[in-house]
Amino acid sequence: MLIMGATQLAIGLTSLFPVMVVSCVIFGACDGIYVPALFVGVKDVVGATNYSRGNGITLLAMGIAGIIGTQAGGWIFDSTGSFQIIFYLAAICSLVSAVMFCATAARVRKKPWTRCKMVEMLAYREKTRQEESRFRETDERLV
Repeated sequence: MLIMGATQLAIGLTSLFPVMVVSCVIFGACDGIYVPALFVGVKDVVGATNYSRGNGITLLAMGIAGIIGTQAGGWIFDSTGSFQIIFYLAAICSLVSAVMFCATAARVRKKPWTRCKMVEMLAYREKTRQEESRFRETDERLV
């Protein structure tokens, strides 16, 4: 998201065609990575049980932003005759959403039960191995 915001800012700031092409290629590559990663990030933030609800809210917000953003962009272009402000606003929105997503992801902790279950399973396995070795030693002494 940060790179996407930077490329949108670069498109708005420059009038050189090669810079725009490179920015668009980078933006497209980042968008191709961002969309699948978004759904994984939503699952990490809201958890598997609330994934459908989190996914629905995310897609609803993206749809509303698509409707409002295109209308507002057209209105801004009609008012100013330039697309620069639109790219600046898109860059600001991308950068703000990246910061918000990182802040949210940092606050969300991994579920403690997954680590505890793993530790418990490993401890149980080790305990079982120790008991088996004690039984073998006992059997060897009796024989």
